[in-house]
Amino acid sequence: MYFRGSVYHAQKTWFSRLVFPFAQIKKLLEKIYDFILESIWKELIFGKTIENEATNLILFLIFSLFSLAIFHLQAYRGLILALFFTLWLIDRAIAQNYYNKPKNKFLVALKITDDKLESRQYLPKGQTIDLEFDRARIKEVAIFPRTLYSDGFQAEIKQCWQVLIFLQDDTDLLVSEETTPEKALTKAKQLANLLEIPIIFLDSEGNHPYATNELSPSTESNSNTIKVNSKSNKYHLYSQWRLRDSWQLLKQILVKSGFLIFVIIITNFMVRFGAIVDAFLTPFLSQQQTIIYWPSITQWFSPNFDLESYLEIGLAVGIIIFQGARMSRTQQIYLDQSLLKYYVGKQKQGQLKTPEIEAVILIPEPDLIVLVIAKNQALMIESLPNPDAHREIVAKLERTLNLPSVTQRG
Repeated sequence: MYFRGSVYHAQKTWFSRLVFPFAQIKKLLEKIYDFILESIWKELIFGKTIENEATNLILFLIFSLFSLAIFHLQAYRGLILALFFTLWLIDRAIAQNYYNKPKNKFLVALKITDDKLESRQYLPKGQTIDLEFDRARIKEVAIFPRTLYSDGFQAEIKQCWQVLIFLQDDTDLLVSEETTPEKALTKAKQLANLLEIPIIFLDSEGNHPYATNELSPSTESNSNTIKVNSKSNKYHLYSQWRLRDSWQLLKQILVKSGFLIFVIIITNFMVRFGAIVDAFLTPFLSQQQTIIYWPSITQWFSPNFDLESYLEIGLAVGIIIFQGARMSRTQQIYLDQSLLKYYVGKQKQGQLKTPEIEAVILIPEPDLIVLVIAKNQALMIESLPNPDAHREIVAKLERTLNLPSVTQRG
């Protein structure tokens, strides 16, 4: 018996080596941004503060060095931002072109005998990796979403769905990567039938054998985000935004789109802070008397932007507003005995035949996704008002569809 899959391999190009220094600067700024965002979020929502003095000191030193560099390069700030953006676009375009070509997926061939599994994986430069396992060591076939990134700036390109074989010791073998969950499930079913083993969605929650964990309960405060109306065996499920969800929406928007406006605002602030750092360092480096001018509190926080800065901020705010409008749209499911139809706003995203639906599961990573699985199709539901809303819609869809609850795997 034979099985054939195909997988992506990261592309290494001369361009990624060219932009490596720029990519490292972006990566460091993103880490600072993520740290600041998470710190603010914890303090605002949970009242927690970061008490690790070493972490605070390291971040302060890094911030001071960057501020000093930006102060000395402030005349070229617009040019530097434009260069970064241009290089990022080129890096993204190269990666999109690479991942969209079928020839850039590489074969994985399996040979299955009564007691052995032989694997041969083909690599980009013609090399192969050969492996062999006892079939008794094979535990299950797993499906897991993976994000593909560009090689230079690590920009998100697209999502694929991995099909893996897991052994009893939890080591894994990647055998295929597909563009949609239904294609991955078709591959997984084919492989599971050949090996006579179960299928799971890795780290998922639900009440079906596909899920690895039971569905976690929603918190009481978020237990009524998903509304259900019913009439004559017809059901309407829809998400409802509430004031308490605004913080969660704001965090999602900032995670997805806030980095640009962060860079624009922080560079203006860093010019001022860099001037202070430079003034402190100058006496030690030049051994000359220096007068340090310390701005007032109002001057630190008052805007001092030129036209270029306002245009940059306008662009960033526009992106955030667009993302906010897109992410806050009402999501609706219309369900009867023949069809399940899924809408975001007024736009239909897809439909499934109700009798063919076999499972509804939650996949928490890398982003929260609710997967409605039918015989040969699947629907993805994402970007609900809060994390608990994803669990709530799984539970309410299971009840509405009257799907049986089954014992979880051990």
